[in-house]
Amino acid sequence: MNREHYEALSAQARRVVDLARAEHAPERDISRGIDLVLGDRRFYPDVALHPNETGVLVDPNANRHVRFGAGGKGGGDFIGIFKTNSGFGLFIEAEIKTKRGFQSTDQKTREQLVTAFGGSYRVLRSIEDAEQWIRELRERTGSLSIERANEHVNATEVRP
Repeated sequence: MNREHYEALSAQARRVVDLARAEHAPERDISRGIDLVLGDRRFYPDVALHPNETGVLVDPNANRHVRFGAGGKGGGDFIGIFKTNSGFGLFIEAEIKTKRGFQSTDQKTREQLVTAFGGSYRVLRSIEDAEQWIRELRERTGSLSIERANEHVNATEVRP
Protein backbone atom coordinates (compact mmCIF):
# COMPACT_ATOMS: atom_id res chain seq x y z
CA MET A 1 0.00 0.00 0.00
CA ASN A 2 1.52 3.27 -1.00
CA ARG A 3 1.72 6.26 1.30
CA GLU A 4 -0.91 8.22 -0.66
CA HIS A 5 -3.45 5.42 -0.23
CA TYR A 6 -2.65 4.95 3.47
CA GLU A 7 -3.00 8.67 4.17
CA ALA A 8 -6.31 8.80 2.29
CA LEU A 9 -7.80 6.35 4.80
CA SER A 10 -9.67 7.45 7.89
CA ALA A 11 -7.99 7.02 11.28
CA GLN A 12 -10.23 4.01 11.99
CA ALA A 13 -9.35 2.42 8.64
CA ARG A 14 -5.64 2.95 9.34
CA ARG A 15 -6.02 1.04 12.61
CA VAL A 16 -7.59 -1.87 10.69
CA VAL A 17 -4.68 -1.83 8.21
CA ASP A 18 -2.14 -1.64 11.02
CA LEU A 19 -3.72 -4.68 12.74
CA ALA A 20 -3.61 -6.60 9.46
CA ARG A 21 0.08 -5.81 9.07
CA ALA A 22 1.02 -7.04 12.56
CA GLU A 23 3.66 -9.80 12.67
CA HIS A 24 1.28 -12.52 13.90
CA ALA A 25 -2.02 -11.13 12.62
CA PRO A 26 -4.90 -13.63 12.68
CA GLU A 27 -6.81 -14.38 9.47
CA ARG A 28 -9.71 -12.21 10.67
CA ASP A 29 -7.51 -9.08 10.83
CA ILE A 30 -5.81 -9.85 7.51
CA SER A 31 -9.24 -10.31 5.89
CA ARG A 32 -10.54 -7.02 7.27
CA GLY A 33 -7.46 -5.18 6.01
CA ILE A 34 -7.71 -6.69 2.52
CA ASP A 35 -11.45 -5.98 2.37
CA LEU A 36 -10.85 -2.36 3.33
CA VAL A 37 -7.92 -1.76 0.97
CA LEU A 38 -9.17 -3.55 -2.16
CA GLY A 39 -12.67 -2.17 -1.54
CA ASP A 40 -11.38 1.38 -1.95
CA ARG A 41 -12.69 2.33 -5.40
CA ARG A 42 -10.36 5.35 -5.56
CA PHE A 43 -7.39 2.98 -5.86
CA TYR A 44 -9.04 -0.25 -7.05
CA PRO A 45 -11.85 0.81 -9.39
CA ASP A 46 -11.42 -2.38 -11.42
CA VAL A 47 -11.98 -4.74 -8.47
CA ALA A 48 -15.27 -5.83 -6.91
CA LEU A 49 -14.24 -8.22 -4.13
CA HIS A 50 -16.68 -9.39 -1.47
CA PRO A 51 -16.35 -11.48 1.70
CA ASN A 52 -17.65 -15.01 1.21
CA GLU A 53 -18.76 -16.58 4.46
CA THR A 54 -19.10 -20.34 4.10
CA GLY A 55 -20.26 -22.96 6.53
CA VAL A 56 -23.06 -25.16 7.76
CA LEU A 57 -26.04 -24.34 9.95
CA VAL A 58 -28.48 -26.73 11.56
CA ASP A 59 -32.13 -26.05 10.75
CA PRO A 60 -33.85 -27.25 13.92
CA ASN A 61 -37.32 -27.10 12.32
CA ALA A 62 -36.39 -29.37 9.44
CA ASN A 63 -33.73 -31.33 11.36
CA ARG A 64 -31.21 -30.93 8.58
CA HIS A 65 -27.91 -29.18 7.81
CA VAL A 66 -27.90 -26.20 5.46
CA ARG A 67 -24.70 -25.16 3.69
CA PHE A 68 -24.15 -21.53 2.79
CA GLY A 69 -21.57 -19.49 0.88
CA ALA A 70 -20.32 -19.64 -2.70
CA GLY A 71 -18.20 -22.67 -3.46
CA GLY A 72 -19.48 -24.68 -0.51
CA LYS A 73 -16.88 -26.45 1.55
CA GLY A 74 -13.54 -25.11 0.35
CA GLY A 75 -14.96 -21.85 -1.03
CA GLY A 76 -12.59 -18.89 -0.76
CA ASP A 77 -12.83 -16.15 1.85
CA PHE A 78 -13.39 -13.58 -0.92
CA ILE A 79 -15.03 -13.81 -4.32
CA GLY A 80 -15.41 -11.13 -6.93
CA ILE A 81 -14.87 -9.74 -10.38
CA PHE A 82 -11.86 -8.02 -11.90
CA LYS A 83 -12.72 -5.72 -14.79
CA THR A 84 -10.34 -6.25 -17.69
CA ASN A 85 -9.31 -3.72 -20.31
CA SER A 86 -11.73 -5.30 -22.78
CA GLY A 87 -14.60 -4.59 -20.39
CA PHE A 88 -15.16 -8.22 -19.53
CA GLY A 89 -15.16 -9.42 -15.95
CA LEU A 90 -12.72 -12.05 -14.72
CA PHE A 91 -13.89 -14.19 -11.80
CA ILE A 92 -11.49 -13.89 -8.86
CA GLU A 93 -11.35 -15.76 -5.59
CA ALA A 94 -8.99 -15.54 -2.64
CA GLU A 95 -8.30 -17.63 0.43
CA ILE A 96 -6.82 -15.80 3.43
CA LYS A 97 -4.13 -17.55 5.44
CA THR A 98 -1.67 -16.52 8.12
CA LYS A 99 2.04 -16.82 7.38
CA ARG A 100 1.97 -20.40 8.71
CA GLY A 101 -1.50 -21.35 7.48
CA PHE A 102 -2.11 -23.86 4.72
CA GLN A 103 -4.96 -24.83 2.42
CA SER A 104 -7.22 -27.74 3.20
CA THR A 105 -7.76 -30.43 0.57
CA ASP A 106 -11.17 -28.89 -0.23
CA GLN A 107 -9.58 -25.47 -0.72
CA LYS A 108 -6.96 -26.91 -3.09
CA THR A 109 -9.73 -28.61 -5.06
CA ARG A 110 -11.61 -25.31 -5.23
CA GLU A 111 -8.46 -23.53 -6.49
CA GLN A 112 -8.09 -26.12 -9.26
CA LEU A 113 -11.73 -25.65 -10.28
CA VAL A 114 -11.52 -21.85 -10.42
CA THR A 115 -8.31 -21.86 -12.46
CA ALA A 116 -9.52 -24.65 -14.78
CA PHE A 117 -12.46 -22.43 -15.74
CA GLY A 118 -10.22 -19.42 -16.41
CA GLY A 119 -10.67 -17.59 -13.12
CA SER A 120 -7.91 -16.28 -10.89
CA TYR A 121 -7.42 -17.80 -7.44
CA ARG A 122 -4.85 -16.73 -4.90
CA VAL A 123 -3.87 -17.54 -1.34
CA LEU A 124 -3.28 -14.19 0.35
CA ARG A 125 -1.24 -13.78 3.53
CA SER A 126 -1.12 -9.97 3.66
CA ILE A 127 -2.46 -6.75 2.20
CA GLU A 128 0.73 -6.58 0.13
CA ASP A 129 -0.03 -10.02 -1.36
CA ALA A 130 -3.49 -8.79 -2.34
CA GLU A 131 -2.12 -5.66 -3.99
CA GLN A 132 0.52 -7.69 -5.85
CA TRP A 133 -2.20 -10.04 -7.11
CA ILE A 134 -4.16 -7.12 -8.57
CA ARG A 135 -1.02 -5.65 -10.16
CA GLU A 136 -0.36 -9.05 -11.78
CA LEU A 137 -3.96 -9.23 -13.05
CA ARG A 138 -3.63 -5.76 -14.53
CA GLU A 139 -0.41 -6.74 -16.29
CA ARG A 140 -1.71 -10.14 -17.43
CA THR A 141 -4.94 -8.79 -18.87
CA GLY A 142 -3.48 -5.58 -20.29
CA SER A 143 -5.80 -3.80 -17.92
CA LEU A 144 -6.20 -0.12 -17.52
CA SER A 145 -3.98 2.08 -15.43
CA ILE A 146 -5.65 3.32 -12.25
CA GLU A 147 -6.37 6.68 -13.90
CA ARG A 148 -7.91 5.13 -17.03
CA ALA A 149 -9.78 2.56 -14.93
CA ASN A 150 -11.32 5.38 -12.87
CA GLU A 151 -12.45 7.14 -16.05
CA HIS A 152 -13.91 3.90 -17.39
CA VAL A 153 -15.71 3.06 -14.14
CA ASN A 154 -17.11 6.59 -13.84
CA ALA A 155 -18.46 6.32 -17.38
CA THR A 156 -20.17 3.01 -16.56
CA GLU A 157 -20.92 3.68 -12.89
CA VAL A 158 -22.35 0.69 -11.07
CA ARG A 159 -23.29 0.98 -7.42
CA PRO A 160 -22.83 -2.17 -5.30
